[in-house]
Amino acid sequence: MQFTPSNPPPLQNYSQLLHNLISSCSPDAVGATEIFNDRQQQSTAERRKQRRMVSNRESARRARLRQQQQLSELQAQVAHLRSANHHLLRELNQVVRAREEVRHENARMEEEETELRSKFARLEAQLTS
Repeated sequence: MQFTPSNPPPLQNYSQLLHNLISSCSPDAVGATEIFNDRQQQSTAERRKQRRMVSNRESARRARLRQQQQLSELQAQVAHLRSANHHLLRELNQVVRAREEVRHENARMEEEETELRSKFARLEAQLTS
């Protein structure tokens, strides 16, 4: 039976026809077909490899950007914490100075209390005598 474009073979026969066609070809033609198939597989593998390389580069770029963003955030946090620490140290120094002033005032008042008690005791003694 002869097949023409107006009379194509049934679809299920294409693989059989292809097999028959390849087996009826000369060994050189079969070798050329194998070379063509090998090159197609290599080309497909190369495309996959290229896509993987591009994908890996993009992943690495995103990772570098994430690391840079984290580093920037940490640097900002360090600056903020240093500023807060400096402020707290100033406050602490003010409180320590104020405490020392209160201690001196307290010591002075205790001395004054002792003097007043002593004067009061003398006055009481004078009044009773």
